Amino acid sequence: MDNDLTIKVQGEFGAATMIAELMSYFNATQQDFAARIGVSQKYLSNVLHFKAFISQKIASRIETITGTPAQMLLHADAQYKLNHLGEDADDINQDLFLIPYDSKDGSEDVPHINDVVQRKSFVEAEAKAMGIIPSDMPSFETVDELVSFLLQA
Repeated sequence: MDNDLTIKVQGEFGAATMIAELMSYFNATQQDFAARIGVSQKYLSNVLHFKAFISQKIASRIETITGTPAQMLLHADAQYKLNHLGEDADDINQDLFLIPYDSKDGSEDVPHINDVVQRKSFVEAEAKAMGIIPSDMPSFETVDELVSFLLQA
């Protein structure tokens, strides 16, 4: 038996494809492999059919029994999900998208001066409440002064 495992993949794949190759390489049945990683055979079957995905804990167990890096398994699943399950994002109403700054008159996407002053005051008050800024310290004149002080704290 050759000691080098080569995963043969055609097209896109997830951890399920890698697990199937590992099971084949080690001549393990679903029942045997499931028992070794501490899951039910039904759960493993769902993973192998892309109806469920592995957790970090399961990936770690697979790494322990096969030597296949857990990070590689999780990365494969993440890529699969991004490529196949993110299709619903196209159907989202664009009115629901968050916009970072909404001007008061609707003409520009820049922060309104009152919003900046309120945010500066809020951050300054919170930093004083947490003891990052001494409570007896006078207010900062500008946002840049506040940020500079907080970066040094």
